[in-house]
Amino acid sequence: MRRFPLVLLLAACGLPTESNLPTLQFENGVVFGIPTLATTAAGGSGSILITGVVQTARGGFSLFGDLHPGTGSTLTLQIDVQLTGPGFNVLTQNYYRAQVRSLAPGDYELSVVHVLHDPGPLRRERVYHQTVRVN
Repeated sequence: MRRFPLVLLLAACGLPTESNLPTLQFENGVVFGIPTLATTAAGGSGSILITGVVQTARGGFSLFGDLHPGTGSTLTLQIDVQLTGPGFNVLTQNYYRAQVRSLAPGDYELSVVHVLHDPGPLRRERVYHQTVRVN
């Protein structure tokens, strides 16, 4: 029995390669006692750190981040704001921190879009746009 062709086939497959697509680490929580914070972005070594606040008319909302790489060096961070539980009828500051990693050095066109899913009509608004330099 010959095993040579199987060995060649396995060698030709090689090892899986790492994806060179950017990755997203997203964290969020409710903050109290601060005014609304503006969305900001800062480039670093292979990454961009984005922070901001989504204000809701009441509590019970959760934020979900999703990264949409576009053509060339265009990135869109979409923040979906969804009602996930009961909350007090008080103005709520929903803070988020997103880190986009695995970026090659260069300038990136970054947009941040908040999408509010509540019992009313869907509201989508771009809240931030900037060219961010990554080292």
